[in-house]
Amino acid sequence: MDVARPDLARKKKLRRTVYAVTAVMVVVVITVGVSRLEPAAPLVDRNTIYLDTMQHGPMVRQVRGTRWSRRRSGGSPPPPTGPWNG
Repeated sequence: MDVARPDLARKKKLRRTVYAVTAVMVVVVITVGVSRLEPAAPLVDRNTIYLDTMQHGPMVRQVRGTRWSRRRSGGSPPPPTGPWNG
């Protein structure tokens, strides 16, 4: 036979109410905090940046130098690999 324990039911209801009120308060605090934030992007003078439209076409990359860098410990460089190894 089950024994009625109204004190436990009351504690459970009180605990659930405290959790709900705490959760609502946390949501309100976060909402107020986020609403007071300033924009993330820094303010930049428009004359200092380069604004233009997107242009399609080849992107020429001019690189001068050897195909590999030498190791400091000496020895022979690694064999070349890639599309230039025709």
